[in-house]
Amino acid sequence: MIPIGLVFFPLLGTVICIFLIFRFVVTNKFDLIAPFFDFCTSRMERKTLGPLRQQHIPHISGKTLDICVGTGRNIPYYPEGTEAVLVDSSSAMLKRAEKRADLFPNRRLKLNYLNRDVQRLPFPDEFFDTVVSVDCFCSLEKPERVILELNRVLKRGGKAIFIEHGLVKSRYINHRLNFLTHFLTYPLLGTHMNRDIPAILDCAFQTESATPGRGTFCAYHCRKTESRGATLFSSVMANAMRGKTE
Repeated sequence: MIPIGLVFFPLLGTVICIFLIFRFVVTNKFDLIAPFFDFCTSRMERKTLGPLRQQHIPHISGKTLDICVGTGRNIPYYPEGTEAVLVDSSSAMLKRAEKRADLFPNRRLKLNYLNRDVQRLPFPDEFFDTVVSVDCFCSLEKPERVILELNRVLKRGGKAIFIEHGLVKSRYINHRLNFLTHFLTYPLLGTHMNRDIPAILDCAFQTESATPGRGTFCAYHCRKTESRGATLFSSVMANAMRGKTE
């Protein structure tokens, strides 16, 4: 009989090596997982995100910015004639989004694709009528900076639609989310399960409605207000200055 140590320790070492490579060597983990992403998230898409997209994405209008688009699962729900810029940090994901858009040739969609960090967008102030973010904030290291950028490029009075997951009213569930984040999802994938989404949005936008979805997901419809944008800018600048002095 083979001693369990001869099997367990090599297996453990292999897992640790894969983890270290995935976490610290791979420059963009989404480029690596792009071929398997739709398959791995198919159940969540079918049960949770799909219904939320179907309900809320058709509300976009005018010139639209869609960030963290991944493989383009919002595209099937774009209204006919939508003009949008789709942004993602993964070129492999964007290629799959383009292929998905090709499935709807009769929808007269005007889509442009931008492989870029969403913290620094190459657009002038007040450029878009609508901004959209779906399941994005969990993978952002500094979501407040992204909120600042979205506030900057959105027209005054413009519409913002966020479908995100994070903390909820249940302390029990929040404890579990904190545990998962600290000991599993952040060390392995760099993602956060415990974002306080309403607090993040409230810095830059006025939330008009919040529609709970399955699990910890919620859809938020927001508007840009000048005062909240100025408040966020002051907050971000203060934090930046504090970081320089520490």
